Amino acid sequence: MLDDIQDKWLDGEYRHTSVRQYKATIMYGLACIRHYQVTQDATMVNQVRFLANRIAPKQLESLYDKCKTLGKTGDRKKLEYESSLKQKTSSTKDKRFNEALLNEVLAYHPTKQSHGDYELLHLFLQINSRLGLRPIEYGNCMMVSKQMFQQSKAIHALLEIEDFKQQNSVNVYNISTDQDDNDSPVLVVKNAKDSHGRACGKYRFLSLAALSDEELIKLDRLLLLFQKKKSQCADFNKEVLRPLQKQLYYILKNNNRCQKIINKLHNKKMRTYRYNKDKTGIDKAPIKKHPTLYSTRHQAVANAKQMGINPIVIAATFGHASILTAEEHYGLGYYGNGSGSVLPMQISVNAVIDRLTPKQEQLLKAGRTWESGQAKPQSSSPSASSSRRQLGSP
Repeated sequence: MLDDIQDKWLDGEYRHTSVRQYKATIMYGLACIRHYQVTQDATMVNQVRFLANRIAPKQLESLYDKCKTLGKTGDRKKLEYESSLKQKTSSTKDKRFNEALLNEVLAYHPTKQSHGDYELLHLFLQINSRLGLRPIEYGNCMMVSKQMFQQSKAIHALLEIEDFKQQNSVNVYNISTDQDDNDSPVLVVKNAKDSHGRACGKYRFLSLAALSDEELIKLDRLLLLFQKKKSQCADFNKEVLRPLQKQLYYILKNNNRCQKIINKLHNKKMRTYRYNKDKTGIDKAPIKKHPTLYSTRHQAVANAKQMGINPIVIAATFGHASILTAEEHYGLGYYGNGSGSVLPMQISVNAVIDRLTPKQEQLLKAGRTWESGQAKPQSSSPSASSSRRQLGSP
């Protein structure tokens, strides 16, 4: 992790302020581990005690010394300047991918200066705006027929599904995403954030019934290209996704039409800011934002919100363990472009329901809308409210 932070710092991907925050957090954690090793303080959290029993004092000192060197190599001012030009920090990443901007990127034709094959980028932007996968998840997904997914014991064993019939049954909220079209393929996605209970299981399963034949062909081609590139590299993120992001950044930065759209969107935010500043006195100017590969995922979530899809179904579609994740951290339904959303298979919906906390259950019973954050009067009985909790209504 320390090496990764240092590499991103040297590449200009992290600003000095970000490195300082990482550094302070890690050094504090190491200090807590050392404190427990010396004092055996029983009040320390389990994670600290767990690591303290597995890291030797000499190794801890080595990590601490290495951590102190973070951000000290290279010309800081130069890297800060380059990083500000690249605008890759989270504050400048747009949580949507404007449709007009996307069309301009897709219409872009490579030149000698920009070198590279843009087929993969174009396919990714088109397809992931519909699917909403994390970019890294394309390294671990596959497309299978619905019949094979439902009936193949070999597939169930591979995906660690112990009892498909039971896990695929009707849930207490009576939410069903089953489609009548048995010919539609299923996308099997290995959740990238399955650690620490942040995902709705090790895998999630998406019905591709909402995709057109043309989109299915493009998806098949996209998966083939990603699979080929993954087989030829040691680090999928560094050797495949980063160059893809650089291609996108090059287009956004060097295409005049793209810059005009970005400036227009930013100027609109500035007008709103000036108006609100005069009324409220809040002085927090908006930052000019650029879309990234991950923005396509935000856009897919925004499209799902715009459709009024049940928050349980949204969580299952995008691999969230909590129904609150999409509300708190992803694009607003206001930014939806009307292109629709794919739906998860029943087994993924049930996986989210199994992980609902009492707080989330209360929000569902109150009929809270994810866009306004307000509650609507609604029956507390799951069966009585099931009609309002189908795919089209939260």
